Amino acid sequence: MRFASPVVKTGRGLLLSPHFGRARHFAVVEVGEGGYRVVEVFENPGLGREGYGRARAIVEELARRGVGAVVVSEVGPGAFSLLRERGFRVLAPRRAPGRLPSIEEVAEAVGRGEVVELEAPNEEHGGEG
Repeated sequence: MRFASPVVKTGRGLLLSPHFGRARHFAVVEVGEGGYRVVEVFENPGLGREGYGRARAIVEELARRGVGAVVVSEVGPGAFSLLRERGFRVLAPRRAPGRLPSIEEVAEAVGRGEVVELEAPNEEHGGEG
């Protein structure tokens, strides 16, 4: 499975960003029987755009990079709708509230099937659009 996640670069490595559209970077990860690997990290192509323009730029870039799913902490209604319209699975890890998991923890959770598929946006204020 090839997925992307919005990430925050920190001294502890890459952490899952709490907001999909406002993340500065995205990580593309491949998970398979042999484990996982971070394929690449790239800058959010929607930075500096507003509303649906931001989400549209992100979704188009993810599709171009061959991603079939996103793993998010939170995603608003605009981005969620665009992702689903383009056929992306929108997943969220089961995690302790208030703690940002590392991309390694996210990849391991995906590999173990410890993620849930979102059927609706889980961020009230769709500011990430």
